[in-house]
Amino acid sequence: MAKRIQPAQHLWYLILILALSYLLTACGAAEPSLATPQPSPSSQQQGFTPAYPAPAYPAPAYPAPEEPSMPDLIDPSAPISFPGRLVFNSERTGPLQIFTLNGADGQVEQWLQTDAQAFEPSWSPDCQTIAFSSDSGGDDIFKLYTVQSGEQSANLLATEPDTLYWAPAWSPSGDVIAYQNNRDLLFNVCFLDPDGADLGCLDRGNFSNAMPSWSPDGSKLVFTSSRDGDWEIYLTDYPPSGEVIQVTNNEGVDFYPHFSPDGTRIVFAAKRLVDYDIYTMNPDGSDEIQLTEGVLDNTTPTWVGNDQIAFSSYRTQDWELYLMDMDGSNLTRLTYQTGKDQNPAWCPTD
Repeated sequence: MAKRIQPAQHLWYLILILALSYLLTACGAAEPSLATPQPSPSSQQQGFTPAYPAPAYPAPAYPAPEEPSMPDLIDPSAPISFPGRLVFNSERTGPLQIFTLNGADGQVEQWLQTDAQAFEPSWSPDCQTIAFSSDSGGDDIFKLYTVQSGEQSANLLATEPDTLYWAPAWSPSGDVIAYQNNRDLLFNVCFLDPDGADLGCLDRGNFSNAMPSWSPDGSKLVFTSSRDGDWEIYLTDYPPSGEVIQVTNNEGVDFYPHFSPDGTRIVFAAKRLVDYDIYTMNPDGSDEIQLTEGVLDNTTPTWVGNDQIAFSSYRTQDWELYLMDMDGSNLTRLTYQTGKDQNPAWCPTD
C-alpha cells in the first residue's frame, strides 16, 4: 500500500518548492552572462545605413517593386541632344560604376572600372576629374576618391573607421570638395581640399546636415537638414559664418537641391505626399513649381545648362535617366539599361 503524505508534510513540500523557485529566479537575474551585451558606439556605426533613400547600396532603397508602373510615353527612337555630358552611376555592368553620357550623340562610356561599387560622382570645374564615393575594401565603409580622365587608378581622399563619406560636391573654384559623413550617427556637411586636407564642417547640433551643393560663384551652399524635425532645404555662406537660412517649410521631405548655373533657380526632389517629384523654386523659396507628377519616384535632379533638367525616375520600375525642359515639358528618356541609372551630374563640355 502506498504511503500517504500527511497535511503537515504538504505544507513543508510547498515551502521547499517556493524557496527553490525563488533561489533559481534570483540567481538567473543576477547572472550577467545571460544579458544581451550592448554594442559600443563604434560597433553601432559599423555598417550604418543612411536614414534617407541614398545611397543605401546595394539593396534597393525605394520604392517597393509591387507598385504599379507608370506608362513611359517616350519615343525610344527620339534623338538625344543636349550640350555637354552627364556623369552618373549605373549597374549596367554589375555593381555600381561611373559612366558618362555624351549629349551630342547619346553614347555611354565607362569612366572607371573598379572591383567595388562607385557612385555619386561630381565633376571638377574643368570636367577632367571626378570625385566619387566607393565601398572599396569590402568593409561597407564609404570612402571618397578622385580619378582623372583616362586613368584607372583612383586617389583616396578620405576614409575613417566606422564612418561613411559620400555625396561629394566640387566647388566652382575647384579648391574645395564638400561632402557628408555620419560621425556620431548623425550626418554633417564637411569640406576637404582636392588633396584630402580637412577644411572643417558646418555647425551641427542634435540634427543632420546633408546633400551639399554650391552656388555658381561658390559663395553659398544649399543643403538639406533635419534641424526643424523633418528634411528641409537651407542656405549658408562659404566659408561658413554660422548663419543659416531656411528655404523650404513643409511637412514633407525635400532632398537633392542644386543651383542653376546662372543662380536664379534651385531644383530639388520632394516627397510631399507618397512619391518623390521634381520641383524648382527661387533661391528664397518663392515661386515653387512642380515639374513631374506620377505614381512612382522622380529624384536626383541636376541642371543641364539653365534651361533643362536631368533626373532619375523609377516610372518603368527600373531606374533610368530622363531629361526635360525647366518647365517640365519635352520629356526625353536618356537610358534604357536594366539596373539603377542615378545621380547624374552635368559638365558643359563634350
